[in-house]
Amino acid sequence: MAVDYEGYLKNVGHFGWTQLRIWFLVSLAEIPASWAIMIMVFIAAKPNWTCMDNINPDSDSDLTYSAANTSSALILSSSSAQNVSFGKISSCSTAKQCMNLTYESDKSSIVTEWDLICEKNYVGALITTIQMGGMLVGACIVGQLADVWGRKKTFYTVYTLMILLGFCSAFANTWQLFAVIRFFIGACLAGLLVVNFVLPMEFVGPRWRVLFAMQFWCVGIMLLPLPAYFISNWRHLCMATSLPGLLLLATWWLVPESPRWLAMQGRVEEAGHVLQWLADSNNVKTFTVDYDILKQVAKVERDKVSTVRAYSYWDLCRTPTLAKVTAILGYAWFVNSAVYYGLSLNVKHLSGNKYLNIFISGVVEIPALLAVYFIDAFGGGRRISMFSFMMFSGVASLCIQFINMAGKYEELEDVVTVLAMLGKFGVSGSWSLAYIYAAEAYPTNARNLGIGANSMMGRVGGMLAPQLVFLDSITKSLPFVIFGVLGISSALLLLLLPETARKPLPDAMPSWSWCKTQTPGTVERNELDQLNSDCGVQTHKLQIDNQDDINPEQVLVNGNAIL
Repeated sequence: MAVDYEGYLKNVGHFGWTQLRIWFLVSLAEIPASWAIMIMVFIAAKPNWTCMDNINPDSDSDLTYSAANTSSALILSSSSAQNVSFGKISSCSTAKQCMNLTYESDKSSIVTEWDLICEKNYVGALITTIQMGGMLVGACIVGQLADVWGRKKTFYTVYTLMILLGFCSAFANTWQLFAVIRFFIGACLAGLLVVNFVLPMEFVGPRWRVLFAMQFWCVGIMLLPLPAYFISNWRHLCMATSLPGLLLLATWWLVPESPRWLAMQGRVEEAGHVLQWLADSNNVKTFTVDYDILKQVAKVERDKVSTVRAYSYWDLCRTPTLAKVTAILGYAWFVNSAVYYGLSLNVKHLSGNKYLNIFISGVVEIPALLAVYFIDAFGGGRRISMFSFMMFSGVASLCIQFINMAGKYEELEDVVTVLAMLGKFGVSGSWSLAYIYAAEAYPTNARNLGIGANSMMGRVGGMLAPQLVFLDSITKSLPFVIFGVLGISSALLLLLLPETARKPLPDAMPSWSWCKTQTPGTVERNELDQLNSDCGVQTHKLQIDNQDDINPEQVLVNGNAIL
């Protein structure tokens, strides 16, 4: 009987200190990756400002300004009389040019550099959206590149490009050029997240994959306030958060190429050397590479991938139940991404110390991830757990609107901050479970399609997040209202999904058929069987525990990443 890669890896050792070291070194890349996203909170900060042009309060005409016309002149709009005083304007006024603009902050940002206020107020959020769009493009391109070029080469290439582009962004002389650079940073960042998840996964057995999915993204968020606090110039901050990342390139000689990828490319001898090295490192004395068996393993894995690539995204709607899973889960990924990034970026609008708030927003992710791990370890259900996390996040966010309706928003600012952090806790746990659920909900030979489709929906949600945060300019509670409505609606829809934890999974895609999934008068069956059994396709009886049936290749093909 042919042995697949998972079975062969058992002979080497599913887990050891060497695998742990590989995971640790590769996961360190998530620290500068998280900085690349969250740095926009600081470098796009909008300080208070005043316009100190000469104003004649006795004039019957509108406010007048110097007739000089320079590139730095700012057109102000949307005036209100109470914001005008002799010689000083602290908000936008009626279509006049301000030639003497002063910012009330000792820290520079792209806002103070290019006067991105009033009619340019939208630019900061737009740049972040553009970067998120780069993530959508990069995840698809780099995922395919890693199949052809190799996990290790792709990982270190996109990581190096991300670091260098982050450094180069400090020298942008216009906000348009800065936005273009951020787009490519986003593309490299998303590609990095794809490969840095898959690469260590191909060194460990299935039971360890849930644990290895816990990476260092939140650690990066926790560390970012430190350089941001001490560095006043936004250009210097871009450099300071980029150049130290070059140190990680030294790990090139400590991280081997994926033996699975090597074997699938016909480089069986190189794959054998890596596996033998793993066995020796794990002190497995009985293992010796059998290259004939390893060639059979490579053939089995290639056959799996070729079967998977025979399907398209349309096949995710072959039956009513499968279409329902795809639609609801896609919406859940969209909501998770929009709410997660929205709450993360909206930290800048919360009361209190901005640096401390961002640190706490990273801290709250740790108990969420630990909760997911222990729920999985003790046999908790995916559907109810994901529902609970998402509902918790939605209710916490919506409670902020109730505070605003009571006219207590300013008075209870600390409570608002606590509720926002609780919302971040809930969505962090929900998104981790959403990945696990997506990996279990689809038939084996279409799992990568399902994860890829949901991942793209997540990227769209990420692109929307900065615009939701921008709605703070209308009213401070509005972003939280949207986060709450999205979270609660997604949570309720999740209850319509079948449970997948430790249930038999469909072994193959069903035929195209919108036949009934249940016959009146019969006893209720396992909901997951409805994906196939009613349309004539049998399910295998393998009990899935800790993603035992999940192949890392299926995550990579469509460029998926958890964040």
